[in-house]
Amino acid sequence: MMFDRSASAVFWAMNVQRRATGSRSGVVSRTPSYRYLPSDSHILVTGSSTSANLTIQLAKLAGLKTIAIVDKARHGLRLANHKDIRTDLLVDSHDPKRAVDIIRANVNGKLRFGIDTRGRDSATSLLQALSPGNLGSSATDGRGSLPPSPPASPHDSTQLSAHLIGLTGLPKQSPPEGALFHTVPIKLFHEVPAVGSALVQWLERLLEKGLVSPPEIIDVEQGLGNVNKGLDRMRKGEIRGGKLVVKLE
Repeated sequence: MMFDRSASAVFWAMNVQRRATGSRSGVVSRTPSYRYLPSDSHILVTGSSTSANLTIQLAKLAGLKTIAIVDKARHGLRLANHKDIRTDLLVDSHDPKRAVDIIRANVNGKLRFGIDTRGRDSATSLLQALSPGNLGSSATDGRGSLPPSPPASPHDSTQLSAHLIGLTGLPKQSPPEGALFHTVPIKLFHEVPAVGSALVQWLERLLEKGLVSPPEIIDVEQGLGNVNKGLDRMRKGEIRGGKLVVKLE
């Protein structure tokens, strides 16, 4: 499930997803503003969850330079020394404004793609780091916030748009001028066998070849009766940056 979320997010940023269209190929033809261009060398990921872990690995596998915004007090040392999920730039989330300033200073305003794995607040901060020269004021259609894609509806502008992909939430505001919001169609993994099967088989090959590594096991609970206890610990934030396993035997 987490791999499906991460793969879909990276696919969107790299413009390799497919959907039903009038053409036989079913391949979406997008204007340059929707495509990942050679000049777009960075991708920004927020969070230290399993989804963020896999997203970073897939982005690196695709040849992208990765930037991560995390709580460095909790995860900084682990991420900085981890061979699989060490990023090119690791930024502390404690001061969101300073985090944005650091990112802008390092990417020269050319960051167009961001993937948030935490929620609305972190997605709102992430938005500020995306191509500041392209982002204008929020726009509405008279009915409140504009809905996110997927997929985004093509527009006629030749301006290169910034794209914010939210796995668990998006900013409450409408997308500012020059930016587009996207969600990931998680249900496709379960409802369309061709999609779910392909992703599972791909993950199996990546793991077998050592191209991605599974999330670390942070702790273990014993017995079926401790499942709820484990879920409570996860809700309280006691399990971060990895997985909690419940052994049934």
